[in-house]
Amino acid sequence: MRKMIFALSIGLIIGSATTAVSASTEAVQATIAKFVFKVNSQEKELKNDPLVVDGTSYLPVREIADLLGYELDYEDTTRTINFEQKRVKSNSYLELTEAPDLSEWINVLDLIRFYDGNGIKASLSGDNSVTNLNIGVYGVGFPLAFEDQYKQGDVPKLFQKSKGKLSMLVYKNNIYVNKSNIKDLGFPIEDEWMPAADLTKTSTKFDFSLLNGKEKLKPVFLYTEQGIIRAMNSEAGILLNKEDLRARGLIG
Repeated sequence: MRKMIFALSIGLIIGSATTAVSASTEAVQATIAKFVFKVNSQEKELKNDPLVVDGTSYLPVREIADLLGYELDYEDTTRTINFEQKRVKSNSYLELTEAPDLSEWINVLDLIRFYDGNGIKASLSGDNSVTNLNIGVYGVGFPLAFEDQYKQGDVPKLFQKSKGKLSMLVYKNNIYVNKSNIKDLGFPIEDEWMPAADLTKTSTKFDFSLLNGKEKLKPVFLYTEQGIIRAMNSEAGILLNKEDLRARGLIG
C-alpha cells in the first residue's frame, strides 16, 4: 500500500486545478493514481486525482482539507499554507453564565430611533422562526422567534452567526447588538457623540462651515486650536465626538 501524506515539497497540489507549487526547479515524473477515500467510514470523491512520485502520493490539499472539515488559505508571497477548522453552522444560541457588560451593547430600539430620525433606514421585524435587523443596506436574520424576546427572562442569550457581521444579545426582554459590530459596519453610536451646544465653558473656536450641506451622521474633521475633532450633523443639531473631546481636554 502506498504511503499517503500531505507533502509540502515538490508536487504539492494547492488549488482545485492541477497546479503544482514546486519548492525547486527539479523535474520529476508523476503518474495519476486512483484511490478510494473515506472519512469516518463514508466514501468521498475527489474532483482531482492524486499524483504518485517515486512511490509517494501527493494529494490535492484543498480538497482533502475540505473533506476533513478545514478551510485552506495559501499566501503566495510567503508560500504559506494555513489550515483553519471550519466553524459549525448552527442556529442555536450561547447561554451566558454571567450578566453581560451592557456598556458594550446597545438596545436595538434606541439604535433604530437614532438612525430613523437621521435619514438612515433601520428596522426590527420577524416571525415565528427569525428576527431580522436591517440598517441601511445591511440586513441580518437571527434564529429567534420575534415574540420570544419577551419570554427570555433574566438569562442572557447570545446569537452569533459563523460568518455574520453582527451579534445579537437577548436579555431581560430586550434585544441588543454589539457596538463594535455597528461601528465596523460604518455606522455611528449615539452615546459616543454629544451636542455641540452642550459644550460650554470653553474658549475653543469651531468652524462648522465644513458641515454645510453635509448629510446627517456623516462625520467631518474639524481643525481647532486643540487638534482635530470629528463632528456631524444630526436631527438634534451638530454633534461632536466625545473621544476626540476627551483627548483634547475639552470634557472630562
